[in-house]
Amino acid sequence: MQETIQLERPSLKSDEIVTQNNSKIQLGEYPYTYVRVAVMRTLLIKPQEYERLLKMSVPEIIRFLEETEYKKEIDSLALNYSGTELIDQALNRNIVKTFQKLRRISGDSLQQLIDIYLVRKDMHNLKTILRGRFTSSSQKEIESLLVPAGMLDAEALSTLVKLDSAENILKNKSVSNLLSFDYLKPHLEEFSKSKNIAKLESALDKFYFSSLISFVTRLSSQGILFKEFITTEIEILNIMTLLRLKREGVSKAELSKYLISSQDPRQQRKIHDLLNSPSVDAVIEKLKKLGYSLTIKAGIDDYKKTGSLTTIEMDFKRYLLKKTLLFEHKNPLSVDTILSFMFAKDMEIRNLQILIKCKQFNMPENFIREQLVV
Repeated sequence: MQETIQLERPSLKSDEIVTQNNSKIQLGEYPYTYVRVAVMRTLLIKPQEYERLLKMSVPEIIRFLEETEYKKEIDSLALNYSGTELIDQALNRNIVKTFQKLRRISGDSLQQLIDIYLVRKDMHNLKTILRGRFTSSSQKEIESLLVPAGMLDAEALSTLVKLDSAENILKNKSVSNLLSFDYLKPHLEEFSKSKNIAKLESALDKFYFSSLISFVTRLSSQGILFKEFITTEIEILNIMTLLRLKREGVSKAELSKYLISSQDPRQQRKIHDLLNSPSVDAVIEKLKKLGYSLTIKAGIDDYKKTGSLTTIEMDFKRYLLKKTLLFEHKNPLSVDTILSFMFAKDMEIRNLQILIKCKQFNMPENFIREQLVV
């Protein structure tokens, strides 16, 4: 008989962005916001433009981006930065400005949805700070990797970077406004013994997605597609965790500690079935039967040739991006338009960061293309 392992579901504080109650959230109708977001979507870089960027040098890419919505950021930063650092700084500043604008043109109830999505930026920043402190990186190095697009602004993040321990970072008032230290305390105690930063990072991911699921579950019928996307995202994160850790020979019981609960019984059964698979190859065979055969075909082929899981991960990211596009087409005047835009904007920033880094190190064009999510 296969063993069933219960995934951890973090408990949330009552005064967080998300509260654990059963009241439904009515988002209302905001046609003005949805139309504005649809216009913002048209400003994103087109797939065919990435092909042009692949053939450009770093200075040519900068000139190209100066003809896009990144112009203001590039022009304002050009006196202090150049080359890849200029683009990095401009991209970070632009995504902060974009999401701030998105909040401004949204009503109060829509801002709740935007805020809970943007908490993922805070979790990314917290993990970056914790890992930076763990690896003894300099404050400047850590700050260069932070993107203050969430609830923690640049000042709050700068304060956190200066703190000298994981406990002090996670006990800080700005962080405690986002997540419960009582939830984190046992994870911190384990970290102090094992020095396994990955488990502490995993605890933050679990908290975030538990919060997000609690929120979308309370949405009215407007949130059905939003919830479907989030549960799919959790499923894919769990699949990638399973593939990576099984490849490293991590035991089933230990591996289960890194998995995120979607609070969806059907999906949980699928993940437990994959968890019980004896190897990466066995997981991949089951993924084919779960309907992912075409989605990750290129990734499977690459894994068989090289043993790398990177292409599978890129295939999954493209799958998620495509899913948000379908949501937007199904419901152009709905909250799904906002989700679609935020995810697509995230992918664009990621693509440009990868593109410019690869150009800096003269990576082959085909290699760069495989890393892009378009």
